[in-house]
Amino acid sequence: MRDTLRRRAEELVKANEATIERALSPNETLETLHELRVHQAELEIQNEELRRAQAELEAVRARYFDLYDLAPVGYCTLSDQGAILEANFTLATMLGVTRGALARQLLQRFILKEDHDLYYRHRNRLFKASTPQVFELRMVKDEGTIFWARLNAVLAHDADSTTLCRVVISDITERKQAESEVRRAQDYIRNILDSMPSVLIGVDPQGLVTHWNKAAEDIVGVTAGQALGRPLEEVFPRLFSLMETIRSAMRERKPRRIEREMFYAENERGYQDVMIYPLVSNGGEGAVVRVDDVTHRVQIEEMMVQSEKMVSVGSLAAGMAHEINNPLSGILQSAQVVISHLSPDVLANKVAAEASGCTMESIRTYAEKRKIFSFLEGIRESGLRAAHIVSNMLEFSRKSQSQHSSTDINTLLDKAVELAFYDYDLKKKYDFKQVHIVREYDLDLPEVSCTRTEIEQVILNLLKNATQAMALQENRATLPTIILRTARDGDGLRIEVEDNGPGMPESVRKRIFEPFFTTKLVGKGTGLGLSVSYFIVVTNHGGRFDVQSQPGKGTRFIMHLPFGVKNGS
Repeated sequence: MRDTLRRRAEELVKANEATIERALSPNETLETLHELRVHQAELEIQNEELRRAQAELEAVRARYFDLYDLAPVGYCTLSDQGAILEANFTLATMLGVTRGALARQLLQRFILKEDHDLYYRHRNRLFKASTPQVFELRMVKDEGTIFWARLNAVLAHDADSTTLCRVVISDITERKQAESEVRRAQDYIRNILDSMPSVLIGVDPQGLVTHWNKAAEDIVGVTAGQALGRPLEEVFPRLFSLMETIRSAMRERKPRRIEREMFYAENERGYQDVMIYPLVSNGGEGAVVRVDDVTHRVQIEEMMVQSEKMVSVGSLAAGMAHEINNPLSGILQSAQVVISHLSPDVLANKVAAEASGCTMESIRTYAEKRKIFSFLEGIRESGLRAAHIVSNMLEFSRKSQSQHSSTDINTLLDKAVELAFYDYDLKKKYDFKQVHIVREYDLDLPEVSCTRTEIEQVILNLLKNATQAMALQENRATLPTIILRTARDGDGLRIEVEDNGPGMPESVRKRIFEPFFTTKLVGKGTGLGLSVSYFIVVTNHGGRFDVQSQPGKGTRFIMHLPFGVKNGS
């Protein structure tokens, strides 16, 4: 607009000069003089319009510079070398200097030294590619205070086509501080979640993972980056069976709790508690799933229940044993007396027979024909078997007083295997020699304090049970195998006896250590072998005894014996 007014004024001046020249001509007429006056009047009017336009232009320019100077962001124009050609008042205030002090200064002077490379990288990109640049860096006020700034730079050209750079600079320190606070809060919350031993997983309504804490990474072996956005059942297969429960909890917005859910990991049974918390506040959708491995707790609870059963049965067994012992002794003694009274070698028997009108030979002939001797022998064998059961029952009522001694457990296991080879039942009925024995020993184990004969008894009992179970398994496709393992286990020794037999269902596994519980046919087992073994390991040696089994996948008995067991403990 200013250039237009200037051109108009020049045209008027030229026209006025031409009019004056014509007026000075000797042939000029009065009409020409009148025309000159009209042009002069027009010139005055146009000059007045020009003055008003110039005044308006100055007012607009003043308003422009007021807006330019008082803008909430800093403006500056830079040369191609980065020198400040002009800057507004806001930028000067932002940098803590006067506007005059900014003139011809390099913008680099007010940028933190550590961010110079970032500044030059974006400036070069601006001039080479003519691409607007938006970036954030740290600037320094004249008095040394550092603040965060956001720079928006574009190319421009002045009247003589010189390339310039116009930059808008915003102070974003408060925003950066807020972002830093948010990051600290997020890191703090993440640290809390990652420090928890529980698995914490966030899922959206589609069942895709939205959060994955450190415990989940450790248990599953999948990092958060790999898990996020993937289906939960895909990255955490243990929760596959609970997906419908998780979706139901999200739909109904009600928490769900699943306790002692059994799972298998690396062919070992475990238990987990699962808690599902649907997101119900602030319009959130999805759920948080917490998983706690409670295998150890369940094992302890089972051991406590087992111990309570043992204590109760122990008291009962003591009373029963004493009550049974008396009539049992009378039966065995009477049976022995009857057998003795039928012996022809005893003079008193002959005298009594002759007094009765017969001979001992005829009496023995009658007894043999009527199988009286077989019946008496049966009574004696049954009595001895009952006496053996009573003896086992008495084990429940008293703590072993055997002396503990340092023992090489690997040697003890080999001795138990040797004894099993000579066991009559194993040798004649089940052919123990056909069982393949695999030894997986830790050869650097220290000796453990135990009663050798008692631990031998436990191992021999486990070998017998495993052999009998495998012998009853029909259509075997693999060689019957028993694996013996030893290893360190915390503050003690771990002994495992594993077979590839038929295994057992969970209902049987839970009761396997109960007194008088047996899966064998009537007359084939008393149900006391494993109960006595349990007492030997847990009560007499202060250890732990557990069993793992799945139908069709064999059975593994696990003993833990502490290294520091004392005599009589």
